[in-house]
Amino acid sequence: MRTLALGIIGCASIVRRAIFQPLPFVEGISVVGIANRTRSRAEALAAEFGVPHVFERLEDVLASPDVDAVYIALSNDLHAEWVLRAARAGKHVLVEKPIAMNAVECAQLAERLAGEPVVVLEGLMIQHHPWQSDLRELIQGQRYGKLLQMRTELHISMRDLPMTSYRCDPDRGGGVFADLGCYWLQMLQQLPGIEATNPSKLKAESAFDGPRGCDWTFDASLAYASGFVAELSASFERPYRTRHVLRLEHAVLVVNDYFRANVGRYKITIKIEEPGTGRPLGSKSFEPMHYYENQLAYFRDSVWTETGKGSRELLRESLERVRLQERILAAAVYRKRYVEEGMK
Repeated sequence: MRTLALGIIGCASIVRRAIFQPLPFVEGISVVGIANRTRSRAEALAAEFGVPHVFERLEDVLASPDVDAVYIALSNDLHAEWVLRAARAGKHVLVEKPIAMNAVECAQLAERLAGEPVVVLEGLMIQHHPWQSDLRELIQGQRYGKLLQMRTELHISMRDLPMTSYRCDPDRGGGVFADLGCYWLQMLQQLPGIEATNPSKLKAESAFDGPRGCDWTFDASLAYASGFVAELSASFERPYRTRHVLRLEHAVLVVNDYFRANVGRYKITIKIEEPGTGRPLGSKSFEPMHYYENQLAYFRDSVWTETGKGSRELLRESLERVRLQERILAAAVYRKRYVEEGMK
């Protein structure tokens, strides 16, 4: 197997978990260099993980003939710009989510990447685990009837975040919905028969009482013409809980603690329960997997295939997600302003 030479642009804390932790377990990828605006951080990571080269500037990673692909871990507001720079330089791209901040950036990416012969993959690591395709097949087979509702809870405590974190800055993609809402919407995109990005009605609300006016708890619901409803409860202040509950006519499908596999190898189980009673009807468990190992392997394989059709479809889904996420967040902002105006 040819080795994919990876250059890292940016030294955000996610680099350890997304690249260096899974890398020893994924063949065919080698980190050949790293760059950061604060060089000392790049030097520290290079020394810790044996990266052979520290580049002087971010641009030097793209100019290097020794780099096949780049992993972009800059602040959210720089993602779209550096994806385009990398693609123009002929480098394949794995970029941390979100790939873009708004619909305007999505339009730029869609237009300018259309003719580029490179793989561009947004780092939404959950999408590379087989529990999603198996859940889709369970629903598609209609053994348990029509899909009626999905309730998603994404509660990940962030009470001790420093104010310097992007999560505390609304202009850099801060707030719980901008940070975690993509995982809810990505799950929606996998459901058969659901036009995820075309709801007939949407509702969203938040008190926006987090740091700098960020949303620290966010609730949303999307209703579709078929009658299906998707609900989200996301929070940085409630106790940890992540799960999907999908209600069908004759069964309830539950995926508990589905986020855990982003920090190591964990077993994920789809539970099938009787509506109303919770009586077990069956289950499907998967061997322990690490989301980031799966993501790196997918990126490597996409680069070495001739067409990369799968990655292009994921790119299209990523851009659709960002557009819908922007609409939902705007609805919550509008609702808060409407309520405040009504109280005056």
